[in-house]
Amino acid sequence: SFDLAAGGEECLYEEVHQGVQISIAYAVVSGAHLDIDLQILDPDGAVEFRDIKQGEGKHIFNAEKGGIYKFCFSNRMSYMTHKVVRVVINVSESEDESKLAKKENMD
Repeated sequence: SFDLAAGGEECLYEEVHQGVQISIAYAVVSGAHLDIDLQILDPDGAVEFRDIKQGEGKHIFNAEKGGIYKFCFSNRMSYMTHKVVRVVINVSESEDESKLAKKENMD
């Protein structure tokens, strides 16, 4: 959880490898109107996803590029009230099949 100041923006960063699955879930748990904006940017700064004036949301995608993804939460539409935001970001590395245990090698 983090405080999002009135009129402010807070960004979180996640470095990932190409092809991994990224999921994000968030909810505004206190503040007036319980809405914020979310923008996810890929390593080149292109918009991957955008939510406008939402109180909660969930998005799952595969990273088309390796590098640092930026998750920016904005409370710019509120000039008087801060918000408290809970967020969970998960990165699921794909399993390298060559490293998995083989049935014939197990005793």
